[in-house]
Amino acid sequence: MNDNKQILKIEDRSLLCVNGITALREFSETEVVFETGDGLLYVGGADLCVTRLTLETGESAVTGRIDSAVFSQSAAQKTFLSRLFGRHGI
Repeated sequence: MNDNKQILKIEDRSLLCVNGITALREFSETEVVFETGDGLLYVGGADLCVTRLTLETGESAVTGRIDSAVFSQSAAQKTFLSRLFGRHGI
């Protein structure tokens, strides 16, 4: 587990702010996948847009309709999340 404190904040289901980001893996209007020091962060919703990504500080922001934010540590959970959210592209 990463020693850095990770903060995830969602405001009115329309703005997600997070720190501890090490990479942006995937993004579309319905899904954003970040890599963190502790695993992956899947953000699901509609009309999603990555409005800030600063890898030097590990900060990012996503706007749109935020429906879910799920942390995952393993590839096995990737399959579980695909079944859970009905997405094959996770």
